[in-house]
Amino acid sequence: MTEDDLRDLAREIADQVWHRGRLAAIDDHFREDLVAHVPERPAVRGRRAYRELILATRTSFPDLRQEVDLVIAQSGTVVLRSRYLGTQRGEHDGIPPTGRRVEITELLWLRFDGDQVAELWQELNNLTVLDQLGVIPPRQATEFARFRHVLRTVGRLAALKARSVAAQRRGAK
Repeated sequence: MTEDDLRDLAREIADQVWHRGRLAAIDDHFREDLVAHVPERPAVRGRRAYRELILATRTSFPDLRQEVDLVIAQSGTVVLRSRYLGTQRGEHDGIPPTGRRVEITELLWLRFDGDQVAELWQELNNLTVLDQLGVIPPRQATEFARFRHVLRTVGRLAALKARSVAAQRRGAK
């Protein structure tokens, strides 16, 4: 494939898998033995595990959308710079739904084998997500204000978790 073909394919993959959440497109565009290097997790191995990661993310942020800002291709590798926008409506890494919107930038490297992704590397700042979800104290806060923020955050997250569990129980009946 030419570099132009790979750029177009990478945009298509971004649109289908990450923007639209079409999990079936993973089978079309990713090798069975895919290795995905994502922040703060062990390597994700295989299409099935990667599909579960995408599903978990889209469950946490059901309105997630991706805007690709830049695509560069060279020697079978494509780099995308993107922005993600979404509202946390489901649990995310142990944080109960907050209803808060997040916006985060990402760099994503895709190494292709033919027309399928064989390996990927994702770089994003998870602290930005935690900050936007209200988990991290404000940067300019005094020591006392940080302590107060921690107490309030723990209380708020506990209340959100209790509401989430109660809603699940009501739905199960």
